[in-house]
Formats: sequence, structure tokens, C-alpha cells
Amino acid sequence: MSYLVMARRWRPQQFSDVVGQDHVTQTLQQAIKRGRVAHAYIFTGPRGVGKTTSARLLAKAVNCTDLQTSSLGLPEPCNKCHQCLDIGAAYSLDVIEIDGASNNRVEDVRNLRENIKFAPSALAKKVYIIDEVHMLSTAAFNALLKTLEEPPDHAMFIFATTEIHKVPATVLSRCQRFDFKRISTREIRNHIETIVKGDKITVDDTAMVAIAVKAEGALRDALSILDQLVAYQGDEPITGDIVRQALGLIDTDLFFAATDLAATGRVHLAIELADMLAGGGHDPREFLHGFQRHLMNLLFIRAGGKPEELDIAESFYEKYISSSTMHTDEDFLRMADWASQAEDLLRDALDPQLRLELFLVKIARMDRAVDIGLLLQSLGAEPESYTAEEVRGPVSKAKVESPAPAPVNEPAAAIKVKKDTETAKPDSTDAAENDVTKGPDEPEEPDEPDTPDDPPPPNDPAPTATPPTPDKDDSPPAKGPESDSPENEPQLTLMELRERWEEFCDNAHAMRASLGSTLQAGAPISLNNGSLEITWSDDESLWRDKARKNLPIIEKAFEKTFGTKKRVSVIAGNIPKGAAPLIQKTQSEQNKEELTLVLEDRPVWKHLVERLDLKLKD
Repeated sequence: MSYLVMARRWRPQQFSDVVGQDHVTQTLQQAIKRGRVAHAYIFTGPRGVGKTTSARLLAKAVNCTDLQTSSLGLPEPCNKCHQCLDIGAAYSLDVIEIDGASNNRVEDVRNLRENIKFAPSALAKKVYIIDEVHMLSTAAFNALLKTLEEPPDHAMFIFATTEIHKVPATVLSRCQRFDFKRISTREIRNHIETIVKGDKITVDDTAMVAIAVKAEGALRDALSILDQLVAYQGDEPITGDIVRQALGLIDTDLFFAATDLAATGRVHLAIELADMLAGGGHDPREFLHGFQRHLMNLLFIRAGGKPEELDIAESFYEKYISSSTMHTDEDFLRMADWASQAEDLLRDALDPQLRLELFLVKIARMDRAVDIGLLLQSLGAEPESYTAEEVRGPVSKAKVESPAPAPVNEPAAAIKVKKDTETAKPDSTDAAENDVTKGPDEPEEPDEPDTPDDPPPPNDPAPTATPPTPDKDDSPPAKGPESDSPENEPQLTLMELRERWEEFCDNAHAMRASLGSTLQAGAPISLNNGSLEITWSDDESLWRDKARKNLPIIEKAFEKTFGTKKRVSVIAGNIPKGAAPLIQKTQSEQNKEELTLVLEDRPVWKHLVERLDLKLKD
């Protein structure tokens, strides 16, 4: 008797033997158990995953005269009655397997329609299994529709295809569809272990994993590879090296050598690695594809995954764990991106080996990614991370600890000192901010430049100064009840109000949380001596109504912000063009400006930031 290959010798004889398709087999078993077997099924999925095998098992089960019960309480064919034996040996005349690729004409379908009318000769059901059904012509499909929709009670159809998108929708709608999935590497490896134990073949774990990975989810491919290796090795044990040598697979150690290039930085090692791949006859594209998978495994372990969950041999567990700590996530992602780009370029490259050498040299010359926070910390900087929230705080702390800091190191403090020493214009934003800082209850002092009527500093020999307006006397302003008059209040312009609108909204938000967002949706349109008019768009009537109910709080927030009282009025209508408040710089933008000033005074830091092309995170 001629030799029977493993794929046929180990073909599943029961539903429980089918590997990795429990969602299909259990559904079919439940249908048999409850007597709900349909008259037409279509199985779809990649090659070598059990579509035709499941079709034969279903044909067995619907014709078996002595169904058995599995440990899960589901029916299984007995494989002992003559019906099961005939179907298993392909002797039954009532189970007809048709190759759709060679029987795709209308005449073939006409013959099927004529023969299906006759009752089965020995079985309860006449089963038509059409493999690669997508190869039928359009006319053949159309000729099959009527019979497929209403076949005789003694007949049923089982279709199998790898290209379900080529099957007409009119056929799909008449069948129950089952999608077979690719079998996982772990399931294939375990099934190979069962087979080698049954055939008494010595195969180590590395070899079994390599066969399972090479099969790419197809169990039939894995058994064909195993058959080839047994013929290659004979009675000798099959090891991982034998698998790589016989199938031309790339050694995993070469992938580790490629990632080590970035750590060593030795270009000559990159050239040697490329020569080693070429000497082994390896396709550069296959190496780049496997290298990307290798990098994904390392990233998976860095993310907290376990090596046991990967499609790798147990002997490489420790090596993957140690190699994952050699580089950062950014380094691994950069190498993966470069590998993907090189793989795309290889399709049209005149010299693929040269492209591979350049790729490996690029990895060897790769600059290591560093964390700016750790870098600055190693140079004596306070912040642990380079974020907007932490830049301002540590800079201020350095100012307190330093005995004589330069103003440029602390831009925020320098600006405040400048505001306190120079005479500002009455309508400037800086003057308004100083008024808010001092508060309404601060005692009056002639030498403080709080208002336009303030006299010069004490070192000026003149006892009084010429007031800015001719209708005021030389006496300093008194902050009492009379300070609310139009003559003594700060001269606030509409432009300044728009510039400081966000500050106004923040103060309103502090008094009542909902008022901040309410005022941000509006805009000031008029600022007279005693009143402020605010408007909202017509479609924002809710904001407008809320503002009317909280006018006293808004007036208090205005007084706190600008140091003067105004009567606030809510005006109905749209916001005029150009009346929207000006957008001030965000805290992040201000921190970036401060950091720029700090770096200008620290040339070492600035050089590192420019050399490494570092960016401040928002």
C-alpha cells in the first residue's frame, strides 16, 4: 500500500477532532441534536483550516444510524456503521463531492438537477459537497438557484470556498454561512505534538513552533511541512536548526543581532549581518517582515505582556525579556517604521541587498531616544518631566534658592519687578493688573503709581507733580466713597476690557461656577462712564437669561478685576464683527516663552535641546 500523508492519515473523524473551529462544529452538532439541519450550507475561510473535513463530518452525522454522545453532550458519528465507513472511505454513492473549478459549466449543473431527483441508494440523505464553489460561472449559479432554494427532502448541499466575495448574493441568501478562522500558532503546535507522539517522531519545541509559525494558520500546511522534515531528517531528531536549514527560515538570533546594532553603533557589524543573510540565501523582504514581527514581540513584552503569550519557543523567553530593556519604545517604533519603509522600497529596488545593507547601517547609526526630563535632571535641573505644569514651578524655586539670580532666569519675576518700578500708562494692561494685585483696601500712599494722579517717587525734589488732567488738584486720590465717581475711577478702554476678558470670566467663575462659561460666550459692545453692555448671539438665549439673573455677581467680578464699578446691562442681538474678546496666550505658551529665556541663559541645556531636537510637551 502506498504511503498516506499525515494530512490525510490524521484527518479528523469526529467533530471534537477539528482544531480551532469550535464555533462551527458546536453549531452543527446542536442543529443535529435538535433536528434543525438546513438543506444548504456554505463554509468559507482560508486554506487548510477544515472546511471540506467539516463537510464530510456533517454528511456522516446526518446519515449515521448510531450517533454517539460526546463529553459535552453533543452528537458525534460512530465511525462504525457501514454508512460512516463508506463515507469515510469515499465509497458512498450518495455523498457526491464535486470540484467547482472543473465542473463550472451550465451543463454540469443541469446534470446535477436531473440526478438530485432520485432518492439515495443506501443513505438517508444524498449530500452534494461542491468545493471551490466560487469557480462556477454566472450561468451555472443562476441555473442552480431554484434547486438550491427548494431541493428534494432527501438532498442537501454543502459548499466550500476560499473566496466568498465571488459567490453571488442570491446564492448566499439561500445558505447558512459559516466562517472558518485561521488556526492559532499555539493550537497548531499542540496538534503537531499530538501527531509526533502518535507517530513516535522526535521533534523539539523550537522546531514545532517554527513549523506552526511557517504554516501561517493552515493546519494542512503544517502537516505537509512536518512530512517534508521527516523525509529530510529520517530517524534523526528534528531540531530548530534542522527546520531553518530545510525550509530556509531566518534564525531568530539574527533578529536579536539587528536590534543589538543600535546599542553597539558598529557599522561593520551591520555589513557583516547583511552578508550573513545573503550567504544564507535569505530574501531581504522576508528578513524585514520577520524583523517587524520581532520588534512587535519586544514592544509587547515592554507593555507588560508575558513571553508565554507570544508565538516563540520557550528557549527564547529570557532573551526576549532582556532584549526588551535595551531600548525605549520610541527606539523600537523607529526601527519598525524604517523596516516598513525599506520593505516598500524593495519592491522596485534594482539591488535589494544594497537596500538591506543601508537599512542595517541606519540602525547602527541610530541616535538613542532620551527623555528630556531625565536629561535635565541629570544636569541638575529640578523638574522630573518636561511638561507645561512643571516648568514654571521649578524655575521659581531656583530663584528663591539662588542668592543673586539673573532676571533672565526668572522671566515671570523679572516682569513683575519691571511693573513695580516703571511708570505705566493709565490705560495699560500692566497698570490694571497692579491695581488688582494691590486690592481695594490698600492704604493710600503718594509714592505708589496706582492712578494717573499719583505724584512722582519720593526722591523727586518737587513736592507735587503736574497732574495729567487740568481739572484735578495736586493732592493724592483718596480711596473712599468718592472714588467711584467718573473723575477718580481708572480710565478703562474697551480694547483693554477685551484683552482682559478671560481674567474677568475667571473671577466670575470663582464667584459662581456657571458664570465663567456664560461670559465667555458673550462679548462687550459698549463701555460708557457708568455702564457696561454685554451681548450674546441670538441662538445663545440661555446664556443671556442666566446673565440677567446674576447681574449683581457679574458687577462684583468686574469691580474685582478692574478696580472700578460699572452697571452691567445685557443687550439682545448678535455679536458684531471685531467685538469678540481677544484670545490671550495660554499658560502653556507663556511657559514656553519663559523656558526659552531660561535656555538662553544656560547654553549647555540649549545645545542639548537643539542637538536632540526636543520639543516641550503641552
